[in-house]
Amino acid sequence: MNQPKPYTARDLVSLLSRGLLGDRRTRPAPTPRRRLDVPSSLPLSLGCDAVGVSRHLGPRILEALPRTGCVFDDGERWWWVVPSGSHQGVTWPPEARYAVGGYVSAPRRQQQAGGRPGAPRLIHWPDDTMPYTHPILLYVAVCRATGSSPTWSDDWLSRQVHAR
Repeated sequence: MNQPKPYTARDLVSLLSRGLLGDRRTRPAPTPRRRLDVPSSLPLSLGCDAVGVSRHLGPRILEALPRTGCVFDDGERWWWVVPSGSHQGVTWPPEARYAVGGYVSAPRRQQQAGGRPGAPRLIHWPDDTMPYTHPILLYVAVCRATGSSPTWSDDWLSRQVHAR
């Protein structure tokens, strides 16, 4: 039986700084990730992140928004495209997933089957050429749909007020 090689001091510092230190024998395999394929005709001038919620909440959130950008369905979650950094200063409810760079995990059933993740399907195209959903309106709609209270950090809220 092969025993894992002991860590060197340099290995430990590197692993600790990246939050990867743990039992090497029981560490799960990395979750397959795939970037949402926003159509090239829609400019991503503000970068691209995504917010995902379970499929059963999707229609209620979509209906609550005055305007919606691109929305994708991966079979388990609906993903809204938002500008990069839309997670800063807010605490998304635990039921929501925030995907920096628009890289989303494969649905659990694909992971369990060991299959290659399929591409999330674009289910809502915006009425204009803006691929984004307004992140604050989406945040409030997600909080409402999940029964969570919106929370903003004081410094973020202060910056928003003074930016006007």
